[in-house]
Amino acid sequence: MNNENSTIRSLNELKTLFDSGAITAEEYDALKKRIIFGNSTPESPATEPVAPVVSSSPQSVNPIETKVIYPTRPETPEPPVATPPVVEQNTYDEEGESPMGVKPVPKKDWLLISLAVLGALLLLGLLAYQFFNKPQSERLTSKSGPDTEEVIPADVTQEDSPVDSTATFTDRADRIPVAGADSTATTPTASAPESANEVVTTPAEASNTAPTGLLTDKDEVIRKAQEQLNAYYNDMQSAPFEAANYFAPQVERYYTLTNTTPAAINENINTYHFPEFLNGQSSIQEGSMAVVSIGNNSYELTYLENGSAFRKSKNQKQETKAAVRVRFNPDFKITYFRQEQLLENRFITE
Repeated sequence: MNNENSTIRSLNELKTLFDSGAITAEEYDALKKRIIFGNSTPESPATEPVAPVVSSSPQSVNPIETKVIYPTRPETPEPPVATPPVVEQNTYDEEGESPMGVKPVPKKDWLLISLAVLGALLLLGLLAYQFFNKPQSERLTSKSGPDTEEVIPADVTQEDSPVDSTATFTDRADRIPVAGADSTATTPTASAPESANEVVTTPAEASNTAPTGLLTDKDEVIRKAQEQLNAYYNDMQSAPFEAANYFAPQVERYYTLTNTTPAAINENINTYHFPEFLNGQSSIQEGSMAVVSIGNNSYELTYLENGSAFRKSKNQKQETKAAVRVRFNPDFKITYFRQEQLLENRFITE
């Protein structure tokens, strides 16, 4: 019995070797015969029972061979083939594809669209504000001194000027009307109306003097005004300057200074004007002064001012012509002084 079991085990091992390809079919047959016939020869070479052993061994081997094949089936790589549908299903869920494999239309990001529209509206609003809210520029005025920097006039016209050996730059503007119908010399546009900011009376200008105490003779008013302004221009040629000799205790406006005093005007002129404007000279153009109004304890006049000075910062000589508006109190002290328009502004390189 033990010999028979050993033969069966040997046959099983031989079959395993043959199935694995370790031996060929000829070797398998030869070894099979050697196992079967080699173990049974010592007992009786001529006995007949050997045939049943030969016939019984293949019958017992066949069921064993079937049992050996079954365990190898789970090791085949066929089960992973079923995984691709799972991968496709996951891909469809992640990317949001439709069952037909077509991607749906992406949803709009309304927050991003709203921010873009809001930014465009803000930009348009800023541009509109800059376009429609342009502040009126202070022409011919300087924040630091009575003489002005270069200003580009609104309208430029060509005028004949004598040829100068030096290099010049001229920037001219149309003349504004010199207010007052009784002016001794008016410009070609003297019939134009006055601007809206003509007469502004402040409490500082009011006094107890009755309007009947004012001069009514315009020639006399012009004479006194010219006398006071000529003294003012002469004193402006060199330091020191004393504003109290020409200005009232309270001055409504002096160039760009508003609601100022003679002390503030002194500081402005001595700290800025004299160091910057060298050899400065200003004068009233002859025949240009005119009386605008007499009343409210003040005299209001307009005239053309011719000025020249050497600009230290530019290293050039500057020549200007400006339309000036001035008001005096009953004592002919200045309460208002402003260059309303720059008619000529020329820089000459010497």
